[in-house]
Amino acid sequence: MSYKTFTAYVRPSTDPGENGIDLVVVPDEFSFGAMIFGPVWALFHQMWVVAGLLGIAYVLLLFVLEFQGAGLLFLGLALLTGFEGLNWKGWSLEKKGYIATGIVGGDDEHTALRRFFHLLAAGDISLPRFGPKDTVATVHAPAAAGYAGQPEK
Repeated sequence: MSYKTFTAYVRPSTDPGENGIDLVVVPDEFSFGAMIFGPVWALFHQMWVVAGLLGIAYVLLLFVLEFQGAGLLFLGLALLTGFEGLNWKGWSLEKKGYIATGIVGGDDEHTALRRFFHLLAAGDISLPRFGPKDTVATVHAPAAAGYAGQPEK
């Protein structure tokens, strides 16, 4: 297997009986699924805005641009979707309340999750504080305090 990097996204658990976090790791790589399936891939990953925009772009290319260069534009959009699809997934997670917490590596998603929890237990990664909007700041980033309405020291 090859070593990959993953971006870890966390948010507080939405289950009222659980006092934990939801954790998602997103690989930083080219996505062949996003390139080939485009809007269907985005729908599968619950990226509604991205799926809608990609669907509109593909419909425009198929029905509006009926000239010889439309095939190249279609290929260009497919390549753009393949290169940026997983970045759009991270953006969609952030719109759902997830916070990008750190970058971890591993051979696959499970190895990256294990490594994330190992780094968390060792104190090398800090979780963001969840609570009222005026106190949201990451524990390890003093620059974030200025954004939380507190004066810089």
